[in-house]
Amino acid sequence: LACGIVSLFLAASTLEAAILDVPGEFATLQAAIYACGPFDTIRLRGSVTEHNITIPSNSSISIYGYGVNPWINGNNRGPIFKLNGRNIRLSLNNLILSYGRATSSPYDKGGAIYSKNPGGQISINNCTFANCDATNGGAIWSNGGSLKVDSSYFQNNSASNYGGAIFLRNTSYFISWNTQFYNNYAPF
Repeated sequence: LACGIVSLFLAASTLEAAILDVPGEFATLQAAIYACGPFDTIRLRGSVTEHNITIPSNSSISIYGYGVNPWINGNNRGPIFKLNGRNIRLSLNNLILSYGRATSSPYDKGGAIYSKNPGGQISINNCTFANCDATNGGAIWSNGGSLKVDSSYFQNNSASNYGGAIFLRNTSYFISWNTQFYNNYAPF
């Protein structure tokens, strides 16, 4: 038994987290997400134009902005991120997310983040959500799981129905610290 514990310890101690660079090592965030291991981090070094970035079920993804203007531009072509599964953990840090657009069914919710994610968790730190629009949840639409937003900024997001910046449904908890909302609009 002691030998088994030692081998388990040695195997666990050799795991190393990798940093996956976008652009650079990977041309797109989607490619980096598919290559991401359990302890890896994706580092956005500059800007990308990308939408419909899918996060698989049971994934744990951390994306950090690095350098000047780490920007994800959705180009008004769909939600930037789609979390449509279970137990997805997504951490976004030091990023600008803009021009996400979700106005066509079934993904007509959440211009920047569409999340139907029972048991999952979204953590947002020091991010800006700007100029996103959707039918519900101009920047973020969350159904299930939890949402934490810290030191972030929501500006000029809109929804044609509910939640100019954020729309929550069946979300276990929502926590927001030091976050500013400016000029977001929804009629209801």
